[in-house]
Amino acid sequence: MTEQSIWDQAWPAGLQGKRCSKEAAGEEAEHGGMIMENEDACWEALPGAFCLIRADGSERIVRYNRLLLDLYQCQTDEEFQQLTGGFFRGMMLSSAYRPLSEQVAGGRQEPQAVRYLSFEICTAATHIHRVDAYVRRIEWGELSFWSLCLVDAGR
Repeated sequence: MTEQSIWDQAWPAGLQGKRCSKEAAGEEAEHGGMIMENEDACWEALPGAFCLIRADGSERIVRYNRLLLDLYQCQTDEEFQQLTGGFFRGMMLSSAYRPLSEQVAGGRQEPQAVRYLSFEICTAATHIHRVDAYVRRIEWGELSFWSLCLVDAGR
């Protein structure tokens, strides 16, 4: 199954290909909200550095937004891929790496529980930053993902 088909399956049938469009948001965005015309606009509208990571043991990064690139001081997708290798392991200092499944184990066990992590990253400009991350495991059909929202703890 390709990543594109994962996203196609996740949206209601009438909205496939429209993603966060006027049909989904109504004719007007209320209260100054955004009307988004495509899937990329949805990711870019999220209020934080966001990424989705496969929860299948590979921890492969499958989606992220521009704010995540900014946090890592990357100008392009290619630069971010080179910096991280395309995996969660590459998003933090290697000495601190532990698999996400181990880091979020314990604590509240309710479905959809949000966990909190804090770790150090090395940006493309070789700056070290401490980030805070909110993590939730989500299921899409037979596939599982980690949803992460990261914030620079020093700002």
